[in-house]
Amino acid sequence: WTYLSRENIIPFSKDCIINDSTIYLLGEANGKWLHLYNTKTGNLEASHISRGSEFGELTNGISITKNHANGNISIFNGALYNRALITYGPDYSPISQYGGDSILFNCMSPVSDNRILAIGPVKHGDTWTGRNAFYLLESKRLKKLSVFDDSTYMTSPRGIIKKFSLSPSGKMFASIAIKGGIFELFKISNDSLIRTFTRDYFPLEINDDKSVKPIKGANYGFRAIATTDHYVYALFSDSKAEADPVMDIGIWTWDGKPVKMLKTNLNVALIAPSEDDSHIYCVAYMQNGDMQLCYLEINL
Repeated sequence: WTYLSRENIIPFSKDCIINDSTIYLLGEANGKWLHLYNTKTGNLEASHISRGSEFGELTNGISITKNHANGNISIFNGALYNRALITYGPDYSPISQYGGDSILFNCMSPVSDNRILAIGPVKHGDTWTGRNAFYLLESKRLKKLSVFDDSTYMTSPRGIIKKFSLSPSGKMFASIAIKGGIFELFKISNDSLIRTFTRDYFPLEINDDKSVKPIKGANYGFRAIATTDHYVYALFSDSKAEADPVMDIGIWTWDGKPVKMLKTNLNVALIAPSEDDSHIYCVAYMQNGDMQLCYLEINL
């Protein structure tokens, strides 16, 4: 490990991304939600985007993506009464906001200027099924263009929380089940969502009602996922012991082939690979519960 910063890092990070010189950490600290750190020194360079309920402000930032072509940043605000995807320009002023009080999506990410990828609960008639589906939306009206809803309990048991990472090109995305073992790869083609690979790496017990039975107190299964245009990175633990740390990082190709597994000695919270797949930046827990910023050099 190379440690960048053990001080001045935000106390709790929801998501992170990087470019050549900057690490973007999403999390509330000192009234701001977005914090920029230098990739070489680990120094905090600036903080942006205020907490609040006005246009462009955040109350519960969930995920962050960056358009490297135009420098825009998009953040999904998962507030109870204002779930929206907000896009900011290079000066961090808000440009657009898609969503509102009636939106039930758990996360949204821009695929292109006029397409959004979202994940949200599935409802049949007046009944919530307890599973989640992926949606490809037209941006302005949030019109559903494509829905991927796997109703089989083997890949979508009730009670599973899924998280996805969209590739920088916007042509592929990967999904994991948090504290579960379901790993899925998709491509986006002609306004369709097509699953190309799925595997359950850490099977959980399924109840008679097709709901998942989690392992109480354990961090068993996947914790975080990140992608480049060449590889998929996922953070996981295969331990079922209570409160064991999550220290392993798996790397796959986009066709589902395992490439490498990194067994670390830190309890890692978030991962962010560099665009050229030469480094993995991590937010990890220190023994006192604070967070630290560090990276690994990798050779793929």
